[in-house]
Amino acid sequence: MNIKIIKIIFAIAVILSAIFAAWSAVRALTPPTIPVLYYGTASVNGVAATSSPIITMRRKTDSLEIASTTAAATGKYFMEVPCSDYVGQTFIFRINDLIAEEANCVDVAYVARVNLSLNFNSADQTVENSVSSITIPSSVSDSQETEIHFTAVATSTATSTVTIGSDGLILERDSLTAANKFIVTFASSTVITGDSSWDGTLIAPSISNVSLSIPADAGMVSQANKIINIGFTGQSLTFDKPVSILFPGQAGNQIGFSRNSSDFTEITVICPDNSINSLTATTAQECKFNGPSDLTVWTKHFTYFAVYHQAVAPAPSSSGGGGSYYYQQTQSSATTTATTAEPSLIATSTPAAEEPAIETPVITPQILPQVLAVKYYANGTLIRGQDKKIYLIQDDKLIVIRTLTQLKKYKAQKIYDVPDEVIRQYIDFTDGQLIRGSDKKIYVIAQGKKKLIKNLEELKQYNKQKINDVSLEILAKFPLYTVKPGLEYFANGSLIRGHDKKIYLIQNNKLVVIRTVAQLNKYKAQKIYDVPDEVIRQYMNFFDGQLIRGSSQKIYIIKNHKKQPILSLAELKKYAGRPIYDVSDEILRLY
Repeated sequence: MNIKIIKIIFAIAVILSAIFAAWSAVRALTPPTIPVLYYGTASVNGVAATSSPIITMRRKTDSLEIASTTAAATGKYFMEVPCSDYVGQTFIFRINDLIAEEANCVDVAYVARVNLSLNFNSADQTVENSVSSITIPSSVSDSQETEIHFTAVATSTATSTVTIGSDGLILERDSLTAANKFIVTFASSTVITGDSSWDGTLIAPSISNVSLSIPADAGMVSQANKIINIGFTGQSLTFDKPVSILFPGQAGNQIGFSRNSSDFTEITVICPDNSINSLTATTAQECKFNGPSDLTVWTKHFTYFAVYHQAVAPAPSSSGGGGSYYYQQTQSSATTTATTAEPSLIATSTPAAEEPAIETPVITPQILPQVLAVKYYANGTLIRGQDKKIYLIQDDKLIVIRTLTQLKKYKAQKIYDVPDEVIRQYIDFTDGQLIRGSDKKIYVIAQGKKKLIKNLEELKQYNKQKINDVSLEILAKFPLYTVKPGLEYFANGSLIRGHDKKIYLIQNNKLVVIRTVAQLNKYKAQKIYDVPDEVIRQYMNFFDGQLIRGSSQKIYIIKNHKKQPILSLAELKKYAGRPIYDVSDEILRLY
């Protein structure tokens, strides 16, 4: 090698060594970055999170995670945070996936540690727009206005908008009262629009005590079953796609909405089907769909909604009056109190010898004659039969008022004197009993559902058993019993053919397509069964996340190659849009 080149290489090595030595000396004099210590207790709804949750700290602007730790079993956490590069920037603290707190990074030169206790509050929660499911727990009162704060709000001169994530959003209330388990469903990427002052806060469906002016037909009075506030934050919130609101157990009732308590509008348009397409098929901004027991509203706005029914107006004591009546739903019960110009009278009997009975005027309402079906009274109503017992209607059942002390809780409320047929219709009908509505159709209760008696010969099987006449509202409580036979099952080795004329061999309970005449000749003496496509589909190899259903009509989801039952409508709604595959019970047993 050339001596000159060797000298140049040697010189470069000497220079690099000197630079490295100098850098090492400087590095030795530079102190390490000192983190800020954040510490406190992580809790959910005020109760320490004892399941060792993960505490994370992410930058608000881009969700960059800069620190995380696992809390102790007592909920205590300690987390060293490298704040030196982020002083003054806002970070979001999470307890697992729950947004608990916002805080800024501090300068360790001035603040070495920060005592920051974290608490997630279900009644006032902050969520990212991409969240796909929010549940308000039963520990939060149904009447408490629960605020949902979205993190990403786009604001312009005239409007503010929030865009729901691509998975949509299911917002539900897990109430202890079945009728208050409201479910609100947003489609994928729904845009919520408010005015420019809207901060992205949405009110979850909550029982409201607002007074609404609900119109009534001549000779009738409107009585509110349920008034809820949903999404209403003092202004109108609208959507670019229809949103559904499910009212459990309210099928058959009237429903309407109001923005300022005096502009009530009844929803009269019937949805052609219970889907997001229901409004696109009409020119309306809202429509309603009655299921077997539940009432669903499809709407493009949020406000106050009232589910109500009409009853016969009491006879006036002096001058007559008609039109609208004001009703206010109390928070302590699902009843409504009329506020009219007439004095409030309550008819009493002698429920018990606990206190002396006080005689007061008795109002006997006019009962409209009806054929077969009897009059329906809403939950929260007081009724009295011919035996003079007074009952409270609660969850469509009768609760006897046994003492004057109990009765005084409803001292401003009217007692309706009713025939015994009305009393009997609130019986909790059990399997084997017969019921009949105003359409004269007779049903037998089977597995908690109503099964139609199709002819006289079938009716004779019940040996002159009593037929209980009920209102349409009571009838609607029982879903229709239908017997859907399981799809036909073919054994391994069978040949089947679908509508596309493809021929399949069933092998190991799966389909093997017969592609050539040579293949088919192997089975030339064998029958080929022509079957509907549902039979073809049931032999699919179902994967995790797919839904299947057997002849019992129970729906299952495949998880880890095994079937797990869907236990509620709320759970099923999480898989909205997925097909449900009907399979034979033999195929069902494979999973």
